[in-house]
Amino acid sequence: MIAGLLAIAGAAALRSAAAGTLRVDEVEIAGASQVIVAVLSAFGCSALCGGYLAGLAALSGGTSPRPSWRWLVSVAVVLQVIAALAIPLTSNDVFNYLLWGHLEAFGGVHAATASPEVLLADPLHLWVGRAWGAFPCVYGPVLIAYFRLISMLSGGTMVAGLIAHKLTMLFASVAWVGLAAAWTRSWGPETSRPALFWLLACNPVWLTEIAGQAHNDGLVVLLVMLAVFAWRRGRQATTVALLAVATSAKYFAIVPFGMLMLWGILRPKDARWTRCRRVLASASVFVAVVVACYAPTWDGWITISYPWSFLTAPQFVGSLLHVAYAAGWLWGPETMLAVASGVGGVFAVLLAVLTLGWIWGWRADPDDGWRPWETSFRFVLLYLVLLTGFFLPWYLTWMLPLVAVVHDRRWWAVVAVYGCSAILYFGWDPLFDLALPAFVSQALRPVLSQGPALIALLRMAGGRSPVPARLWRPGRIYVRRVQ
Repeated sequence: MIAGLLAIAGAAALRSAAAGTLRVDEVEIAGASQVIVAVLSAFGCSALCGGYLAGLAALSGGTSPRPSWRWLVSVAVVLQVIAALAIPLTSNDVFNYLLWGHLEAFGGVHAATASPEVLLADPLHLWVGRAWGAFPCVYGPVLIAYFRLISMLSGGTMVAGLIAHKLTMLFASVAWVGLAAAWTRSWGPETSRPALFWLLACNPVWLTEIAGQAHNDGLVVLLVMLAVFAWRRGRQATTVALLAVATSAKYFAIVPFGMLMLWGILRPKDARWTRCRRVLASASVFVAVVVACYAPTWDGWITISYPWSFLTAPQFVGSLLHVAYAAGWLWGPETMLAVASGVGGVFAVLLAVLTLGWIWGWRADPDDGWRPWETSFRFVLLYLVLLTGFFLPWYLTWMLPLVAVVHDRRWWAVVAVYGCSAILYFGWDPLFDLALPAFVSQALRPVLSQGPALIALLRMAGGRSPVPARLWRPGRIYVRRVQ
């Protein structure tokens, strides 16, 4: 894994040197540099994912003697530090953070309601590509405040701001390792705890996208994990407040909140009035915290509706984009929108039916307070596999604090496979573009990104292991030899 992370860092440094800029979007390199970057990226992501799966296989297979907790935590921290050495390679998002923070701190403009003209006039716009250059901030006020603080501390300069963002996410990554260790050392059967820790703390998506490319999802995931801890200690108000803060950063955190409220309503143990009173109290806490988060920068409903309009504009990216391309190739361009919309609608109905089935399953043990968290995990996982409008690997970190409460190790395997396929999807993409015809490269992208996770889920639905046992065996043999 260390060799993989160093190769990724090398690919990022060489790409930036060859391009003459740190910017990622709309920057092309050619010649030997392009080939070397593509090879390093493919090798690095493959080595990283191979080491991760090998470690998970070994820790899941009863390897003896088991490594100590001190050793596991030390390895996880070292991996986070090495991952932080990389500069942006596949994502330009951190430069958007710098732009929005600069507008807030020095431009006197609210990032969520900034006009395209104001955005394009900011000096930091030079590092933001055209695809997102005219977009207002699509995140909530918690992350906007974070962007503003980083910009103020770094003086509004690009290099200092980039370093500040990366250091912040490195601290968040080390904190994530600590939370993962604290959780897994006392959760579930003792024999499965090291594997769960490895799944969470050494996750390749976290390493490359949070520690490496400084995506703000690290802060949101930490908030949700703290909410899980609070729920375990019976502090419902604290749980709801933390989920409200997380929702005021990114909207996905409303999923566990909604499931918890639904569980509180359906729980038959308490009288109906007691259930309603508790749910209303929790909802009041949630609303109050969200209002408190939005109040300092509130400009009316446009604060929410304006950035939301950009996210909900008609567009297909990720897997549905490739469905649209296939429809256009088979039946003509006029069919692209209808076919992709139809496939998305089928997936939405499937997700709704499955979610209702999981909620119905709560009846088997209505007092199990972890059922809504498990259902939230399954919902987020299926949403990302089937419906996500943006297939972006860092979104997969949303599953990590939710899968932490899941005892069924088959779901762990799905998360591991999906995370690795997401990293390989981006890691091998430059090499595909070099070596393969464009239509073959386009066809491989959805197969590699969503295909392995779909296969694992279908195997689970058929009552089999998500990953064939023979695929885990090489990893176990390798780790035994290393030991």
